Amino acid sequence: MIKPRGLFGGALTISIPERYLDASNFREIPNNQEVFTDNLEIQSTSSQSTGCPTLIVEILSLSENVNNENITTFMFEDLADSNHVLPNDRVVLTTFTDNHLNQVKGSSFTGGLIGIMKVEKNRAMDNVVVFVWVVRLPQYDTDILITLNDPTLTSNSLEDIVNSQSFALFKQMIQSFQILDSGLFA
Repeated sequence: MIKPRGLFGGALTISIPERYLDASNFREIPNNQEVFTDNLEIQSTSSQSTGCPTLIVEILSLSENVNNENITTFMFEDLADSNHVLPNDRVVLTTFTDNHLNQVKGSSFTGGLIGIMKVEKNRAMDNVVVFVWVVRLPQYDTDILITLNDPTLTSNSLEDIVNSQSFALFKQMIQSFQILDSGLFA
């Protein structure tokens, strides 16, 4: 069952499964992020490590030199670089825009991406499916990056991934996302 969760002191809200834990209760999280992890650890199919889906909502400075058409790929590549993922160990499966998912009030653009990264975890390499959603708010010089990282998906097939429970959950999360207090960006 999913339920609304306040983010950044209630300025934003997103609905997530009740079983997702606030990661700030057990590790340090940067002030511009809210991180929630599924508390059901699942054995990785690509290595001997365990993993769980993780939702990250991040407030970033507007990427002014990147147009809307390329912003989701830019964010995915930046995320891969930040996680030291080699260029040959990352792939964008598809990008998408869907105004039925969520056109956040005041945004100039919303769009998504599905990709796969091979990341190191416990000295093993895991394939992680990454769902990306970007909300652009140029009036506040802000991009909001929402990612759901899922190391539990076993297929690299786009068809299997878009028909997965993880993607269905991600779409529900995105549909529920709201900005309640734009003063957060001031």
